[in-house]
Amino acid sequence: MKTPSIFNISLPAILFQYAVLYTIIFLLKSNGVSNPALKVIGVWFLLVVILRCTFRFNYQAGITRSTKMKFAEAIPYFEKSYNFFKRYAWLDKFRYLFLLSVSKTCYREMALLNIAFCYGQIGEGKKAIEYYERTLIEFPNSTMAASALRLLKSVAEKQTDV
Repeated sequence: MKTPSIFNISLPAILFQYAVLYTIIFLLKSNGVSNPALKVIGVWFLLVVILRCTFRFNYQAGITRSTKMKFAEAIPYFEKSYNFFKRYAWLDKFRYLFLLSVSKTCYREMALLNIAFCYGQIGEGKKAIEYYERTLIEFPNSTMAASALRLLKSVAEKQTDV
C-alpha cells in the first residue's frame, strides 16, 4: 500500500526557473558554447540534488520513512525539518529561488501536515488532530489540514455516538 501524497505546483515558480534556464542557455550560446542546453540542464540537475540533499535532508528522511510505513520513525525528522525552516524562514519563503522548489506549499506547512498524518497512521488520533489544528493556526488557508481535520473530527463524533 502506498501512502497518499499531494503536490501543489506553483506556476510562477516554474516560469521563473524556465526563464533562468533559458537566459543562461542564451548567454552561453551567444558566447559560442557548444550544446549549452545539455550543460545547463546537467548543472541545474546537480544543483537541485545538492540543494535538496543539504537543506531538505530531514524532510526527505521523513518522507523516506513514511513511504516505508515507518511513521513513528518519520515524525522526528519532520519535526527537525519544521524547526530548520522555522529558523530559516527566508529560505522557506523563497524556496523557488534558493531550493529550486516549485511547490506552492512551504516546507514548514508540509512538515506539520506530515507529522499529523504520521500520528494518524500510528493510531494517535488526538495528536493528529492537534497537529492539523496547529497547521491551521500557522497556515489558515491550508486546505489539506482543514480537510483532514474535518474527517478526523467526524470519525471521532461517530465513535462517541455509538
